[in-house]
Amino acid sequence: MQDISRLVSPSLEEFYFSCVIKNNPALMSGLGETCGALNHWSFDFFSRKYGERIVSATDSAGVTHRISMSDLIQGLKDEHSAGLYLRSLKITSLDSGLLSDIPLLPHFSFDLLQGAESTRDFLKEIFIGPVGSGTRLHADLWHSHSWMLLVAGLKEWTLVSPSELLKAGLEKKVRLKSFVDNLDSELKEVEYFKFLQKPGEFVYVPSGWWHSVRNVECSIGVSFNFVDANSLPAAYAGTQERASMFDELLEKAVGALEQKKAQTELSRVELHMRSKYLSFVNSRIEALENKRVELYGLREILAR
Repeated sequence: MQDISRLVSPSLEEFYFSCVIKNNPALMSGLGETCGALNHWSFDFFSRKYGERIVSATDSAGVTHRISMSDLIQGLKDEHSAGLYLRSLKITSLDSGLLSDIPLLPHFSFDLLQGAESTRDFLKEIFIGPVGSGTRLHADLWHSHSWMLLVAGLKEWTLVSPSELLKAGLEKKVRLKSFVDNLDSELKEVEYFKFLQKPGEFVYVPSGWWHSVRNVECSIGVSFNFVDANSLPAAYAGTQERASMFDELLEKAVGALEQKKAQTELSRVELHMRSKYLSFVNSRIEALENKRVELYGLREILAR
């Protein structure tokens, strides 16, 4: 078991070059301290403002229940109730105004998903859960990076790199109940991170990393997923049915960079992103040319 990298008020470049391009997770503090989420959100806030809203929450067996927000929050406070876990609630489905309470850190600003209305707010979610609730080991959609800000409570994280999981041959076992129930013993042969997240701290989960989260205390968290130049190749390869979407997002991202380049000098991070985009485009061209040669060969065979 390894100790997570802990960064205090890291600059964009420190975070980017030590974590993002190296695909290293991190626990960060000293960021976004004045944001509305950390200063206004609480269990009472959600109960008072959205108490009558009906939401979907799961019990410890994974069964989904429809319940009012006020009853959900009351269940968290009831010592005799197991409580229900409100997880992956799309922020815009509750109140798009809550987005203004979340810090827009430059560290996570190179997000291709922001380039289209259909993906802009798709993976921005709220988690409200009782003691003992959580999510089993999983990797996020579209090989995206993610970050979570803990607003209240205490969370325990377990993070495993995709290479470690593959090396130990565990990728086929992660969905088994026996694996989930005995996570620490199942991971004894691999290097993994286990740590606590406190209010005000951000956890950065790199593309492809497997992670599970357990609420040690009743907790409120908010998470965003994002795709950048570093995770784009894996996202594209893993979601061929959405290839046209990523082509559109890439075109917009490159256009924005070129527009800025015409006005001012690009930062080191932006220059690195630009080189990664170029590398991705070149690999796409090479793949298309190889496919073209392959198809011409098939046509010649069929035309004989």
